[in-house]
Amino acid sequence: PTDAVTPLDEDAVHLGFVSEDGITITTDRSGDPTIAWGGDKVAYLQSSFGISWKVKFLQFFNADVARLAYGNANVAEIAATSGPTGHGKQMVIKQNSRPLDFGCFVIDSFYGMKKVREVAPYAQPSEVGDLVLVHSELSAIEGTIELYPDDDGNSAYRYTDDGIKATP
Repeated sequence: PTDAVTPLDEDAVHLGFVSEDGITITTDRSGDPTIAWGGDKVAYLQSSFGISWKVKFLQFFNADVARLAYGNANVAEIAATSGPTGHGKQMVIKQNSRPLDFGCFVIDSFYGMKKVREVAPYAQPSEVGDLVLVHSELSAIEGTIELYPDDDGNSAYRYTDDGIKATP
């Protein structure tokens, strides 16, 4: 995607609702200050840069969310069956040490007519949060996605549209 409003490709996978906490975008610019004689800070030498997204998906039974959290090869779906011994659609999720899959991730958000699209052209889930199974709240999959630089050296793109069209 290269703007905030063009519909995503029909092959894009929609991962559903996220919790009311939204998505936390963290930018890390680690480094050390350079101090001159006398104590004045004269420079800041950046040693690393990184962006991560933290999100809690409310779509616990969504196989695509499970693939994001546990890896494509680790999620299998079993179709629903009918009859007295039938069952609903099932998933088998293997949890292991295999690295999670890279992909392009897009976050679309809006407020009234305003739109924001965050794009991570090359990213990978890095952490899966604790799974809480209780009767008093929805089960959710929480995770962190690490963003890596694309061929142009950019880890993320933010596109906005204020929704106010020019008058003819």
